[in-house]
Amino acid sequence: MKRLLLIFVSTALFLISVPLAAALAAPPSDTGATDEEAETSVEQMLEQWNELSPEEQSRLAEQYREWKEVDPEEKEKIRRALSEFRSLPLEERKMIEENYGEYMSLPIKERKVLKRAYKRWKELPEEKKESVRKAYRQLKKMSPEERRKLLNNLKRWQTLTPEQREKIRRKLKKKLDQKS
Repeated sequence: MKRLLLIFVSTALFLISVPLAAALAAPPSDTGATDEEAETSVEQMLEQWNELSPEEQSRLAEQYREWKEVDPEEKEKIRRALSEFRSLPLEERKMIEENYGEYMSLPIKERKVLKRAYKRWKELPEEKKESVRKAYRQLKKMSPEERRKLLNNLKRWQTLTPEQREKIRRKLKKKLDQKS
């Protein structure tokens, strides 16, 4: 669960890591700043932009394009998540930032898979989530050898036909019923 939260916050950070580009592209607003303060702020942002490598500028521009596609309600959720992130203890923020770096190093296809998985996770009923958490806790308790055997069995299971799987289920159920 914590890993999923980290992925969500990492995604949120990814989506809002464009304040510089957004500020540069946004129309002027009434911030209460004087013209001189606004000009200084823009100059500072331009200096920061010029300090970025061409690759970073390109990535930031792409993130800005993605940000513009996000609907206003989702943007607000992301802003709230960022606000919560900023209120976290430093150690937690560092851990999230490390996970964010790991997330960003993934190929885009893998990031999309993670986003879809997280979306499916959010849609699961709470009892199913708890079942998944329980299975994950059990998996963590297994030795590397036990996990290897489990993965091998899972690979074999995936090669079975639905009829073969059902036959195994019936046999297993029968054995479990005999033990009870």
